[in-house]
Amino acid sequence: MLHSLHAFSITSFANDTDSLKLWLDIAIEKDNTNEEITNVDTVLLKKVLHVSQENGDIKYQILSYLYLGVQYNILEESILATKYLQIALQLAQTHDMHWKTDQILMCQGNAYYTLRQYDEAEIAFNKALEFNDKEKNTKLWLSIITNFANLKAGQGKIDEALQFYTFSYEESSERYKTDPRYLDNLMHALSNMGF
Repeated sequence: MLHSLHAFSITSFANDTDSLKLWLDIAIEKDNTNEEITNVDTVLLKKVLHVSQENGDIKYQILSYLYLGVQYNILEESILATKYLQIALQLAQTHDMHWKTDQILMCQGNAYYTLRQYDEAEIAFNKALEFNDKEKNTKLWLSIITNFANLKAGQGKIDEALQFYTFSYEESSERYKTDPRYLDNLMHALSNMGF
């Protein structure tokens, strides 16, 4: 019964373009560092993508490709994730819509990291830092730095990883004293490395 109720709500919700865009905007509001995006429904994302392609709405095409890429990486379909993220990046660059480029590149780096394509991950993270404005989106900036630390740890470069983790920890504790989530993530990563 729950499955049929879910299917009904998707079908009725997905027929209203404005509701679809509102749904995606709400998902984006929750998502500053990809931590809240795990419950996004790929069926709705694909519907938003389809509607935005029919209407020529580039903004929602970019967002749909971005979040489909994130979702597929979470679902351990990282090759598919890199394809969606590459399309999002190409659309953003082609249409001079760079407002999500840093996040697209960070997510692309995460997908490459999952695939153990460390050189590609490092390139993507470096480009993400180039596009990111630390003062406007500090949480994303800290996520990119922490991802660099994870990358270095994955490469076995423990000293470099520790430098990135330390830097990220210091910045997080300075800026987010009331939000322990960032500090918890760092401490978890360090404990996984045996520290």
